[in-house]
Amino acid sequence: MKKRFLKSVLVLCIVLLSSSQLFSQWVAQTSGTTATLRGIRAVNDNVVWSCGTSGVVLKTIDGGASWTVCTPTLATATNYCVDALDATTAWVTGTVGGSADVSIWKTTDGGTTWAPQYNNPAGFGDGVRFFNANDGVYYGDPDPWPSGNWELLTTNNGGMTWNRVPRSNFPAADSVAEEFGSANSFDIFGNNVWFNSYYNQATTNPVHVFKSTDKGLNWTSYPIPFPSGGTYGVLAFSDAVNGAIGSVNGDLGFTTDGGATWTFSTEAGKAFRGMTNIPGFNSFITVGSSGASYYSSNFGPWTTLATGTTQTLRCVDASAKYAWAAGNSGTILKLAGSDPVPVELSSFTADAAGMNVTLNWTTATEINNRGFEIQRKSSAGDFAAVAFVDGQGTVQQAQSYTYTD
Repeated sequence: MKKRFLKSVLVLCIVLLSSSQLFSQWVAQTSGTTATLRGIRAVNDNVVWSCGTSGVVLKTIDGGASWTVCTPTLATATNYCVDALDATTAWVTGTVGGSADVSIWKTTDGGTTWAPQYNNPAGFGDGVRFFNANDGVYYGDPDPWPSGNWELLTTNNGGMTWNRVPRSNFPAADSVAEEFGSANSFDIFGNNVWFNSYYNQATTNPVHVFKSTDKGLNWTSYPIPFPSGGTYGVLAFSDAVNGAIGSVNGDLGFTTDGGATWTFSTEAGKAFRGMTNIPGFNSFITVGSSGASYYSSNFGPWTTLATGTTQTLRCVDASAKYAWAAGNSGTILKLAGSDPVPVELSSFTADAAGMNVTLNWTTATEINNRGFEIQRKSSAGDFAAVAFVDGQGTVQQAQSYTYTD
């Protein structure tokens, strides 16, 4: 009887642990403005929007090689948050005089013209984010003031109409201690939305993170027990459960349950005002006063990233290969990337013996390499994981591996 040979192919897939070497050095950009920049959004590696005081909106479509100063949304407004789909469609929320009279504007021509979509003469806008071209969410300080009634709005038609979330759908703000929203501390992942609050008056009560799992319609809240008693923070999430937060008192924290509980460390003397996730990784960058910038990979220790500026950095965002920070005096910085693949493969062989196939491979260097996933491809063309071989983390010496299937 003839022996039937297995009709399959083994392939080797490298699985990343983190991206601690993904970013290296901040580089100053020529923004074309001296306005204080309060919000920034990276659509991709080339298209980035920013906004700030005096109705300023900026845009680059060439990865920061040049920045265009767009038409102001409203010259008397401070724009706190910008979100965008691409180089032509974007939304900005801003408040006149920095205290009241909030609006949401939309552009569909790259910032040449802005159409007002919403206005509340008594409101203060903290953030606006879109899940897609139609579904979006906005949050602002409690309105009317004083009350516990957060200004939470949703849209399902690109902002043509904004609907206020019913008061019964969210926990009240602490109006006694003047609990406000932290401007531009707003993140989304899937259908999940988060923002966090801050207190305008001294209080022993912790500030809160508010979370929705249905695009902003229903909300829960959790306390954020900053070790320093900080009353202002900024957050970012990498997925539905993993996130990070920083405070103006130097507290840096992680959550692995969507914001219900947090673990903290503290960088004394630092004041963090912006936080972002690096897409695809549990890695975060935070920026703040006097050019402060810190980085953490896979919930590890926070390390300093030199920015080369003493300007206060108020916002930060990241694309696949770059991070972008902006702040006072029109400052925009770009954090240049490097090759994210963590393994330099020097050899790979596959030897068949009977019904067994033995894989042998050697690496020259590894950077935060979790390991190697072995997959088998069937004759039908489907791939299935059959094994996982641990990597060596970060090493500069050659490493050899073998696996027999």
